[in-house]
Amino acid sequence: MHDIGKVAIPDAVLLKNGKLTDVEFDEMKQHVLTGQNVLRETIAKIPFNGVISRNWDEYMRISSREI
Repeated sequence: MHDIGKVAIPDAVLLKNGKLTDVEFDEMKQHVLTGQNVLRETIAKIPFNGVISRNWDEYMRISSREI
């Protein structure tokens, strides 16, 4: 999932044929941190705990009926 950060890399670097320059390579390495930040910010905006909790509660109600 860290590759999501590649959207911030210029196409000239991302799609370059051949060896990257040192500057281009340093720029390319930043995609991991960019992806991490995008995912962190996205996750912070989604109430996963509530979703997981509600889904778990529903799962347990269904499972207990089958026992």
